[in-house]
Amino acid sequence: MKRISTAGQRKKTAGQVLTEYAMMLVVCALFTVVLCALLAAFSRYGARLIGLVSWEPNPPDRSQMEQIVSGTL
Repeated sequence: MKRISTAGQRKKTAGQVLTEYAMMLVVCALFTVVLCALLAAFSRYGARLIGLVSWEPNPPDRSQMEQIVSGTL
């Protein structure tokens, strides 16, 4: 009787390991896709993206913001 319950428990554990492995593969695949998308965006629009993120609203930098919005930076 004890042997039957142990076999059922092993089967459940093996399914859990497979499920966790599949979930980790999906998470790694999504991470890779997002990383590739970000790398592609930075390789194409790197200066503009960095300018948008690093801009500070000081009066002398107003011309820089206008350049970023117009796409000339």
